Amino acid sequence: MECIKFFDIFSRIPKLKVDGKERLSSIYVSVLGIFILIGYLIFALILSLDIFKKETFYMIENTNSKTFNNFTLDTKIPVSALITNNLGVELKDHERIFNMKLRYFEYFPDTLNQNANYKITIIDHVKCTYNKLAGDTDVKYEDHFKIYKTRKCFDLKPYNISIFGEDSPGTPQGSLVLYLNQCVNTTETSNCLPQEEIDKYLSEVKLSFIYPNKDIDNKLSNPIVDYTAGGVFRFSNTLKTKYIFEIDSVEYLSDEGLYFEEIVKYESYRVEKISSTYNLDFGSLVDPGTIGNINFFGSGKKKIFQRRYKKLHEIVPYLFSIYHVALLSFKFLVKYFGGGRLDEYLFSKLIEKEEFDKFKISNQNIIYDDLFKKIPPQEESQIENENIERNRNEENFGELENCHRELRKMDEINDPDASHQRENEEINCENHIFKKEKEKVKRLKNNFFPEEEKKEESNVQNNNVQVEENVHKDQENSQGIILPIRNTRKNFKMKRKIKQNPK
Repeated sequence: MECIKFFDIFSRIPKLKVDGKERLSSIYVSVLGIFILIGYLIFALILSLDIFKKETFYMIENTNSKTFNNFTLDTKIPVSALITNNLGVELKDHERIFNMKLRYFEYFPDTLNQNANYKITIIDHVKCTYNKLAGDTDVKYEDHFKIYKTRKCFDLKPYNISIFGEDSPGTPQGSLVLYLNQCVNTTETSNCLPQEEIDKYLSEVKLSFIYPNKDIDNKLSNPIVDYTAGGVFRFSNTLKTKYIFEIDSVEYLSDEGLYFEEIVKYESYRVEKISSTYNLDFGSLVDPGTIGNINFFGSGKKKIFQRRYKKLHEIVPYLFSIYHVALLSFKFLVKYFGGGRLDEYLFSKLIEKEEFDKFKISNQNIIYDDLFKKIPPQEESQIENENIERNRNEENFGELENCHRELRKMDEINDPDASHQRENEEINCENHIFKKEKEKVKRLKNNFFPEEEKKEESNVQNNNVQVEENVHKDQENSQGIILPIRNTRKNFKMKRKIKQNPK
């Protein structure tokens, strides 16, 4: 049986009701419950609004270092470069001192003809104009465009520049390179300054490079943000420098679902790392007189961002915990302020007041089985008979008290002629109680022994006929009065009491 009770988790739990109700209720506590329910709903609404507004989210960032990069550079703004001296002053006759060239290289190592395994595209420079991007928060680049006039800008829009692969052997590669070259007299141009003056100007220069880049803003619906990036890079014709911009692929996965998973994918790129190398004899086979360059290569890495917003079902534990904390708090309050009176009231409803008073003064531990254990049939019948007898005695005692009260009123009158009436009243009162008692006994007997009901009815009818005949004879002989009286013993009999008429 214990195993059945342990594994049976779906049976209905019995409930004890007091005055037909499962629990007590109060209008004051109901009002308090209404306020608590309103606060509970407000809290649930606040949590729900936080989910719908998507203000709370969780981020996971991962890096995949074995990815073949392939992405197209943004063309919202052109790439621009400006050469100044070490103090930030533009160089006079800059065209006779240096020139800048931007080229796009495509390299495919798997071709059979090594002389034809690469392709070079020259990017022409255009007129410089400034366009503010969505992620720009200041006007420093706009002011920079207004102040300096010798800036060179290169628009990538007509060329559809794609960066792919990485700067490693054996892989296809697409890269963008900006060359800084000192002026060299050739058959095409011969207006360069003397080499002494060129060396004086180019011994230390600063290159201000501005380019479009991508940033991540997790709070935005579309987290990929375009902004203008830039930096200052130092070059010298005595120590030739190479700067490498490593570009990572970006994959952003945003779970936009309110209840179930709903992934929205964003793909882009970001210039993540800038490194540099130096070489005294650094040069170029493409452009003679190169003193440095800036290279855009794929890094071979993919940055994977995962954004997950809170779901609606995640607020359910908060609501349940708050609900149970409120219940637990009120249990402590009821226990503290009630002082046990509520339990005392409920217990007093289950048993009689006399028994409850005995429990209150008793110091013994009360066991549930002792209070509500099953009573044997014989003991139960005996208890029931005792209860019937006690109730009958209480009712008879009440009716006797009423009769005696009426008789005392008649005694107070002190009328000698009323003595006969008083005696008849007393006999009638006792006879009425006897008759009522007899009917109760008969009814109880019929409940327990229904088969004897017919026998009893026939015996009663025969007795009534015999009694009527005897009474008729006595009336004819004595002309007296027939009165029923109650014997003091338990077995009741019908007797006659004859009084002579004084008249």
